[in-house]
Amino acid sequence: MSVQGTQAHQPQSHYLQPELDTLATDDESLWHFVQRASLDGVWFWDLEQPEHLYLSPEYWECLGYDPATREHSPQAFVDVIFEDDLPKVMDNLERHYADPAVPYEQIVRFRHRLGHTVWVRCRGMAVRDADGKAIRMLGAHNDLTRAKAAEADALERAQKLDQAYDELEHLAYRASRDLTSPINTIEMLINEIAHDPSGVSDDHKMMLEKASATAERMKRRLFQL
Repeated sequence: MSVQGTQAHQPQSHYLQPELDTLATDDESLWHFVQRASLDGVWFWDLEQPEHLYLSPEYWECLGYDPATREHSPQAFVDVIFEDDLPKVMDNLERHYADPAVPYEQIVRFRHRLGHTVWVRCRGMAVRDADGKAIRMLGAHNDLTRAKAAEADALERAQKLDQAYDELEHLAYRASRDLTSPINTIEMLINEIAHDPSGVSDDHKMMLEKASATAERMKRRLFQL
């Protein structure tokens, strides 16, 4: 591939991008709009003073709580997360602190105030000092509960379809088994008459041949079930 061809496919900067970056820095209302419109919660952690953890109002609203009644603390975070998921969260945090190339992202289960499970995609990025040490941690939440419910519903439907198919297959097998015996009996009677054709007219012989052919076709179809 030529250099010219490669350059033609490189993304080009747009004059609106630096303008947006400046607005996001200078206009606080723009940041709040993006936060509320695209996220279901934000948290910001002081890793140098780990007892200080900011949890946004959206974070608590997503879990059914009045933000005014909740405190900003790591313990408040721990109290609503599933105990089985907490080790994974802490391990991912430690690996991200140690290496910025390791992304911090996982799906975590939280307990809603009303008792049901809230599935959350939790992503974050450490803010580091001049030496690369993580001194702050910014996290963002997206509520996946509806998507998880739809996934579970689709799985349940698929399982019901599989069950229905198995039941239909079993029914077809039973029908094949139940019908094979009388068809064999009919074929046996037809063969006995065919072996002693005395007193049987030509028309009746033709009818017996058709009956025999019909019975044979029925057996072939039953064996295909």
